[in-house]
Amino acid sequence: MHQNVKDSAQASEQFFRSIFENAQIGISFFNIDGSTVFSNRALHEMLGYTGEEPSHFEKWDEIIHPNERAVGAERSAKLVHGKRPNDNWEQRFGRRCCSIVVANGRFSLLRDTAFPRASEVADGGRL
Repeated sequence: MHQNVKDSAQASEQFFRSIFENAQIGISFFNIDGSTVFSNRALHEMLGYTGEEPSHFEKWDEIIHPNERAVGAERSAKLVHGKRPNDNWEQRFGRRCCSIVVANGRFSLLRDTAFPRASEVADGGRL
């Protein structure tokens, strides 16, 4: 019985990973403590970065347009503190090649009851 549960969990994880990696929209997950960030291929292509580069939380300060960092941090804080269940706004990102990408970002907070942490999920498509 234990092996069946393990196999089922592994199949679910592989299914999720496939959807995440092959999605046509850019998706990223952030632990709110800044420890882990991962994003999919569509986001890497949209921003012109390799898979490893946007996985460091500090890198997002460079990617997010300077005029939008404070507002984004304020809106994110409202999610973390439970003042909003989700949020949606247009955001500018700096591509590696020095151009600007404008995307419609949707942000949600996932609270993990099994672990004392939460993750912010951002997904968006180019406008």
